Amino acid sequence: MASTSFKNNNNEGLSTTCPPLFNGTNYSYWKNKMKIWIREQDMKVWKVIQQGDHVPMKTSTTKKYPEREIITKVLRSLTSKWLSKANAIVEGVHYQSGTLTFDQLRGNLITYEITVLDAQNGENKKKSLALKASSQEEDSDENNDGEEYQDFALLMKQFNKFAKKKNFNFKGKKNTSKML
Repeated sequence: MASTSFKNNNNEGLSTTCPPLFNGTNYSYWKNKMKIWIREQDMKVWKVIQQGDHVPMKTSTTKKYPEREIITKVLRSLTSKWLSKANAIVEGVHYQSGTLTFDQLRGNLITYEITVLDAQNGENKKKSLALKASSQEEDSDENNDGEEYQDFALLMKQFNKFAKKKNFNFKGKKNTSKML
């Protein structure tokens, strides 16, 4: 059988560098050849194929932080624009007594962001409208009027040409007399 594959120039997969080629027939034969080839290349790859692409991890106990420590870390990680709010929270009754929960802190910070920070950003983003002052004299305005008139005349000329081409009469209806 090997001699027939050489005659057909179908010698792929016969070396250790090329994987076996599946030609659509004799799947079980190709499957065994592919297993052997993958195992020869790297046994770790074969284990991934067999077991899946997950790395077994040691199950370790995760350290559970007290809620007070989490709240303190969150407040310390805030940027300077949050400083006033962080100070207000730290000086507040709930934080001092230890009854402030993470959910309350989160809601408090979200409310501050929506009401204060977004309002500050909105003020900074407002653009003022400034009109350009013209230092040209009235003579240039008369020249501009002449140019505007010429532009308008050209526009009307093009519109009339379009209307004639589409057989429009100027009452808003198509001229049907030319179509008949």
